[in-house]
Amino acid sequence: MRQFQQHIPLQGALNFRDFGGYTTQQGRRMVERVFFRSDKLSELTSNDHATLADCNIGHIFDLRRPDEVKRAPTQWQASEVAIHHYSIIHPSLDSHGLLQAFGELRHAIEPGVALMENLYRDIGRGEHSYPYFTQLFQRLLDNPDIPILVHCSGGKDRTGSTCALIQWVLGCDKATIFADYMLSKPLYCDKVDPMHMVMQLAHIEGDHDIEDAWLTPIMEVRESYLAAMFEGLHENFPDPQAFLHDGLGLPANTLDTLRAQYTTKT
Repeated sequence: MRQFQQHIPLQGALNFRDFGGYTTQQGRRMVERVFFRSDKLSELTSNDHATLADCNIGHIFDLRRPDEVKRAPTQWQASEVAIHHYSIIHPSLDSHGLLQAFGELRHAIEPGVALMENLYRDIGRGEHSYPYFTQLFQRLLDNPDIPILVHCSGGKDRTGSTCALIQWVLGCDKATIFADYMLSKPLYCDKVDPMHMVMQLAHIEGDHDIEDAWLTPIMEVRESYLAAMFEGLHENFPDPQAFLHDGLGLPANTLDTLRAQYTTKT
């Protein structure tokens, strides 16, 4: 028996799992085998593709920056898919932008934590993320029978924010959402060398007057990170209805339609 029931063990990805199946506050249950999440897909093996074939994934939402995609291009042979590339963080937050951000935050108590909370808060506020979320939720409306996969490099931050929003829209409570988000700690964060991974993901090279203690929080998941995303979201939108209609410009019946499509009676 798997330690984490929603986890799908693979050889070439650590954090691949189903993020459905949770009970909602309306007494219903998110469907299973429709919503999947993962870290990067560039190292999947033939055995992995065989394992994933029955997931029938039809849409892959790759949230990585173009430079990340170029360094680790997706390898997918498990099913016929449409791959959609979106970046939900500020385009300037590449390695140069990361160094600049650390320079601005160097006097914070924990610069790395402050940087991550700012990143999540910006996702919630939506300057760069809402166009992507509009397309994502529109596709969920249009293709209710096609399983999707959301991923980035580690499957924890950009992916974690997106999955949390889907769960929130479908009616899961915050305790459930945060518990699912924190599964990235045992499945991914605890299994990688944080300094090696942050240097690879951020593509930082050389001596840049950055302390190691500032970098390691980038490879962690903390409840304060996801809380910051919801803080940014709730600055303008108190509930999923307002977020979908006023924030994303989707039809007024979108919330009811999504919950009818993607949740079932318990």
